[in-house]
Amino acid sequence: MLTRADNAERRRRHQQDRAEAARIGQDLGLGEVTAIALYRHWRLWMTVTGVCLVIGGPFLALAIAPVSAFTAATRVIIAAVCAGAALLGWRLMRMGVRTRAVDRLLRYSGGLVQLIHDEPGPRVIRWAEVDSVTPYFSSDTESNITGLYGIVLRGSTGSVIKVFAGYGQPAVRELAADADRALAARFVPELIGAYDRGKTVVAGRWRIDRAGLTRIRESGRATAIPWADIRAITIPDASVEPPSAIKIGLDSNWRFPAIGLSAVPNGIFIPRLIEHAAGQHGVPVNPPGPGLAARA
Repeated sequence: MLTRADNAERRRRHQQDRAEAARIGQDLGLGEVTAIALYRHWRLWMTVTGVCLVIGGPFLALAIAPVSAFTAATRVIIAAVCAGAALLGWRLMRMGVRTRAVDRLLRYSGGLVQLIHDEPGPRVIRWAEVDSVTPYFSSDTESNITGLYGIVLRGSTGSVIKVFAGYGQPAVRELAADADRALAARFVPELIGAYDRGKTVVAGRWRIDRAGLTRIRESGRATAIPWADIRAITIPDASVEPPSAIKIGLDSNWRFPAIGLSAVPNGIFIPRLIEHAAGQHGVPVNPPGPGLAARA
């Protein structure tokens, strides 16, 4: 549907985006730009209307103008109307795939910039300012996770950068890996240090401490699982995206409750805390690993 002129325009815009990203990075002292992701807002109503005109035009003509009921001149007029409807539909479809507005995520060695089309200024978070990284996973059922679809970073300055599937799943996964590389050295020791000092670490509805794991149900009832009752812990492979859950194998009937990590602040770092705690209590972890960024 895109013409050669459309492709040339896209290349021109890409070059402009790179130049603007380099300028913003230099102005803010964020270092070299490493990637640009775009979230295009489509004119969906135009596309839908265009498809309806292209497909429905001939059927409408046949319904209101049977061939045997009109003169040759009338048929020419009806054919012209159908052709006009098809042409208008085609134009609307082409206009629909062009963007009305574009949001941009600019990734730098020193942080992130998000340009929202209806906001006057950029959202800026330096890696040193990040307070939390929250992953969001999609699911087709309550227990079947289908993949990472969003990352939200909150900074100490109050800035919030939200990156969801509109930017493309590769961009979301790459951002998760960037966050892991830039922040694991800070957040993982903090989590492990709090645990070693006897504090309770909160991971969504779960509590992690030296006594074991505690699940807080929606009713408020707490279910404690001592480390001695845990037979094994399974952490999914993190070579593509962060684990969405950590499975806990118990001695009783080999059950597998799971620590869900979707919408858990700093959930991408919880697996390494679990590995540390499980190792202290002799609980095997399958498979152990250094984390997302080191495997990517």
